Amino acid sequence: MFRKNIGFYGQENELYQATQTIRRSLKEGFQAVLVKGQKGIGKTTFLKRILRDVSNRTFAIYLQGSINPIGFFRSLLASYTGMINQLPKWLTPGEMALLNREFYPALLHLPVESITDEDENLDNALFNCISGLIELKPVVLLVDDFELSESNRNLVELINIKFMKKPLTLFMVTENFDIERIKSTTIHVQPLNFEQARELIAKIVGEIDIKDARRIYDKSGGNPFFMILLS
Repeated sequence: MFRKNIGFYGQENELYQATQTIRRSLKEGFQAVLVKGQKGIGKTTFLKRILRDVSNRTFAIYLQGSINPIGFFRSLLASYTGMINQLPKWLTPGEMALLNREFYPALLHLPVESITDEDENLDNALFNCISGLIELKPVVLLVDDFELSESNRNLVELINIKFMKKPLTLFMVTENFDIERIKSTTIHVQPLNFEQARELIAKIVGEIDIKDARRIYDKSGGNPFFMILLS
């Protein structure tokens, strides 16, 4: 299917909610945000827009499916290459050795000691790294297609306990995931209005008659994904 780079359309209200939530974390500590909306409405695009807008003033880490340590360190070191030299300050020698052996060959040049049983835990390495990052700048975790599983639920609750008073914001794109024991905010990504839709259609196929634009808009319901298919 032909897909053009159409940029960002709409979502100004949702983006305002997101940035206000990140600001609130500076005063109130950990913020959990559920990002919801119909399929194709632009939830992934919304996360990437947050990532683009806040990555200079926060450590913004994009993840897929879960908050797993391997994905976390891969995304962190790809986006903030200088952090590789900070890791030995934050992680135990055993955690560094575990990263070297199991995960990130580029770390092999760093001095490490042998792994001990108590240090063989990448979850602890993740938490220690987040703690170190927070001392430098606020942290924003953006998890797309957050999977509904007991391990993910438990991990979010553990993050809440460990970073309750810290400037950490966790955005989770999900349809059915709810967190009963953690205070959370929900951002609903809304369809485009007609004027936003006309701009998007013009970007895809050029200017068209207003009646044709209205037909595409009505059939798509303002959903950008269906609008692209219909244009």
